[in-house]
Formats: sequence, C-alpha cells, structure tokens
Amino acid sequence: MREFGLRVVLCLTGVAISLVGLEIVLALAWPVWYRAPTMENFSNEGFRGYLHRASDVPGLRYELAPNMDLDTKLGPMVTNSYGMRDAEPLPSDLPGLICIVTIGDSLAFGDGVASDETFSNVLEELLRASPLVDDRPIEVLNMGVSGYSSADEAIVVEHKAFELEPDLIIIGYVQNDPELEPVQGLTNYFAEDAWWRHFHTTRLIAKARRNLVVNLIGGGDLIRYLHAPEQPMWKSVEQAFQKIGQLVSERNIPVIVLILPVVPKEKWGVYEHQYMHDQITEVAMKAGLDVLDIYDVFKAYDPESLKVSESDGHPSSLGHRAVAEAIYSKLFSDYSEIFTIEK
Repeated sequence: MREFGLRVVLCLTGVAISLVGLEIVLALAWPVWYRAPTMENFSNEGFRGYLHRASDVPGLRYELAPNMDLDTKLGPMVTNSYGMRDAEPLPSDLPGLICIVTIGDSLAFGDGVASDETFSNVLEELLRASPLVDDRPIEVLNMGVSGYSSADEAIVVEHKAFELEPDLIIIGYVQNDPELEPVQGLTNYFAEDAWWRHFHTTRLIAKARRNLVVNLIGGGDLIRYLHAPEQPMWKSVEQAFQKIGQLVSERNIPVIVLILPVVPKEKWGVYEHQYMHDQITEVAMKAGLDVLDIYDVFKAYDPESLKVSESDGHPSSLGHRAVAEAIYSKLFSDYSEIFTIEK
C-alpha cells in the first residue's frame, strides 16, 4: 500500500513537472492570448481599457466611460456626459425635437473612422439638411459600444435609451451579435476573472475546446455556429428582440434592425450568408421590429472600398455614408410621420 502511494505521488509529480514545462515553453515560444485577462490580444489598442469602464447596469459587463478625451492611434476618442461617442444630447423638452437613437456594437460606434464619419452622424447631417424636416431640431445619438451582443443591446434599450425619449431606435446587427462567450477583446477584458485564464496551458485547452465546438456545430464556420437555431447563442438573439419588441410597444416607439452583410475580401459572388439575413428578418418581424437589409446597398460597391483596411473589416467612411443614405431613404419612405407630427 505504501509502495502504491509512492507511485501515485511520483506520477502526480511527473504530471506537474510536465505541465510546468509546457507552461514555460508556451510562455516563451508560443504564448496563448485567448481569454487572457490582459489587453495583450488587443494589439496597440490598450486605450480601450481607459475608454470603457465596468457597468453598474444589471447584466451589462461594461460601457463607454463618460467625459473621455483620449488621443489614440485611431485618432481622438471623445465621449459625452452620457458615455456616448457623440455630442451632448439636446434638451428633451426642446420644442419640436426629433430624437433618433442608434444602438449596436463596433459598427455603430464607428471603429476605424472619425466620429463625424459614423453613420449616425452622417444621418444627422442628411436629416438636418433636408427640407422635409422643416427646420425642426433633430439629433441622431450614437449609443454604440464595441463588442456588444444583441443581449447587451436589449439591456441598453431597457436601461439607457428611454431616458433620451427617442422617436425611433435603430439597432445595428452584424454576424457576431449572438456571441455570448467573452472571446472578443473588450468582453474578455471585462469578463469575470477565473484562475485558468492566468495560464497559457489552460487557455490553450479552452481555445481547443472552442474550436472543437465551432467545428462540430458550425462545420468550422463561426457564423453558422453562432446562428445554429437550437443553440443558446441564437436563442439569445430571439430573446433580445422579443424583449425589445415588448418594451417599445408599450411606448409606441418604432425600431429598425439594420442588417449588415459580411463583406467579401475581393469581389461579390454567391452570398453564403443569406440564411443569416433571413433568420434575423424573421425574428425581428415576429417581435414587431422593422428591418433594413444593407446587402443590396453594399453590393453596388467594390468590397475593398467598404472596409477600413484589408485587415480591418469594419465599414469605412464610404460604408458608413452608404448606410446613412439607406436609412435616410427608408425614414422618409416609411416613417415620414415622425417628421411631420409635433410632440
């Protein structure tokens, strides 16, 4: 019995030494930054940890910090007193005020473009120059926060948007909005800490598990994995839209879900992600929300011109303007009453 116990101890010691050795090798030669509790996997963008803060809103991990003015690699990053990448909201009791709120992730926030190039600010510019508004004060407020999911956006609608008394809400949707796991830079940075996140070896195991699940459920396609109908990720989108639909119906506020296509690397060919657009359209309309699909709008442009860069697929200034013009057309086609009926 004593000999058996010694063997167990020796075996466990060997395993421990092997794990320590593997950890050292990974740390020195092949570091694993997946889910690391640092900004290391957010190359040259450590400012994001200062631009954002942990949120006190139940269920929301983080939010934009108010009154920030940072000089960053991407240019000035300024937020107002409400924690929005925008100017201060106009007084809600301003006579005739028309308020539109945009909610979303890095698309709405405007990663890679200047503040005045975001689709919310371009839309505001178009509306203020339009004779159809009849010189009424109008604002389009940008409540976008990089990394937010559909579940996060439903929380923003419930706990933040209504205090601005919007006449209409626009919610941007992109292909990773069903994501529940904190795998992106900001969501990971503000995620609850866990012991395994501090070791390269355990992060490697977690990364392998994630890849395995994506392969088994999505056939190696992350978008298909996130939109798999019976999985929690997609269910979170359905629940978020249902929640938003209930909240706005009580207040008689229209909502437009803006669907952004996956822009190809080179030329537009057979679009492989139409199923995603169909899924979103179905659940949005079922929840009483309107839909604006940008696919046909973007298809008219060279894909390279729609992206910030070859390595950054976020919409360029041209992409944001195309989105703003599409929204503008829809507003005066389907929502003209917002601009003709005084509060």
